[in-house]
Amino acid sequence: MTTGQWIQGSSGATANVKTMWDGQFLYVFAKVSDTLLSDASSNPWEEDSLEIFIDQNLEKTPYYQADVAQYRVNFDNVQSYGGSASSAKMTSSVLTVAGCYHIEAANDLDAITEQSETLIGFDPGGMILEDDGEVKIYYGASDTVECVATADVDDLVKLCLEQSVLK
Repeated sequence: MTTGQWIQGSSGATANVKTMWDGQFLYVFAKVSDTLLSDASSNPWEEDSLEIFIDQNLEKTPYYQADVAQYRVNFDNVQSYGGSASSAKMTSSVLTVAGCYHIEAANDLDAITEQSETLIGFDPGGMILEDDGEVKIYYGASDTVECVATADVDDLVKLCLEQSVLK
C-alpha cells in the first residue's frame, strides 16, 4: 500500500507500507518519506509517527472491543498504545536516514486462531506536525482507502481543552 494522495496541497510525507501475517503476528514494514521530522509535541499522536490499527475479528465496531489494538511508533522508535495494545504485544525497530525513516514492527495477534480464509482489519495511519503548526492526519477504514486530513495544532489543542470531560 502506498500513500500519495493529498486532500490539501500537492506534496507532503508519503509512505510505502508492506504487511504479512502468520498465526501469531502481523508484520509491518513502512518506509515513510518525510524531510521534516518532529517529536516536539507532548501528545504522541501529534508526532511524526506510524499508527497501526488492528481489528482481529473484523467486526468494525464504533468502539474498541478486546480484540482491537492501536499501536503507534514514531521515527525515534518511541511507542504508544490504545485499546488492547501494549508494549508486550509489539516489537519495533526504526532506522532514520536522510529524508525518510523505516519502521519494522511485529504486532501480536492474540485474539484469533489461524485458519484458512481468516480476515482481520488493518489500518496504517500516521500524523505529521509541520513547522507551521499544520497537523496532517493519515487514516484508513479497514479497506483499501487511505486518506489525509489537516488541521491547525492550536485549534486541535483548544478543541480538546474545551471539550474535555476532565475539566
